Amino acid sequence: MRSNLERLTLPIMAGWLTTGAAADIISTSSSVLIQPLPDVLLLGAKEDTDHAFVFEERHGLVLAAPLHVDLIAPFDWTATIGQPVPPAALGGDLPAGLGVNSHLVHYDPVGTTLILTRVEGTIAFQNPVLGAIVMTQHLNDSDSLLGVPGTVYAQGFTYRGMEEFDHAKVTLVDPYTVEFRLFAGPVMNEFRVITAIPEPAPALLAIIGLLLTARRTTPRRPR
Repeated sequence: MRSNLERLTLPIMAGWLTTGAAADIISTSSSVLIQPLPDVLLLGAKEDTDHAFVFEERHGLVLAAPLHVDLIAPFDWTATIGQPVPPAALGGDLPAGLGVNSHLVHYDPVGTTLILTRVEGTIAFQNPVLGAIVMTQHLNDSDSLLGVPGTVYAQGFTYRGMEEFDHAKVTLVDPYTVEFRLFAGPVMNEFRVITAIPEPAPALLAIIGLLLTARRTTPRRPR
């Protein structure tokens, strides 16, 4: 039979332990649709002219090595003809040992028209945003780590990232909310948002310690 301490602590522990693996997106603007990650994300496989899609990828991942991101929080970057890639000073490395969640934003309008179409949107996350990956090569490089096994990503597609599109934009408007503007037409446009996994509160750690101590020191009653 569970003690009062166990009845109090175990639900709290369960809630904390599943936080990193739970869905991290709490709301979006009407132009952004939260969707299950499809099996194929090649050009033309997931099209919508009026909406961008956002997919939950790897969650609860503890980095075994530093992860480079093109934009480190806080960030506000607009792609222009004169600056088609983010300056190195805007990026950085997330350190090894850090727990992260990954989310992929994807925009691929219907058909292959040469006329560029635009979508603007906002995504609010439950956990703080750490950075964003927007360059094609860095998206390709991070697929195996942050993507979901079994999904076919647009590896090798030249115009996958944001860097080739004039006035594409991504901004961290507050620690939890990303605002973006994407352009596409005969090509697609993607970027990744990396969020943090919350650390357990000191009070929770103290309760867990008390529970473990109590279970070790309380003598068992003879049956």
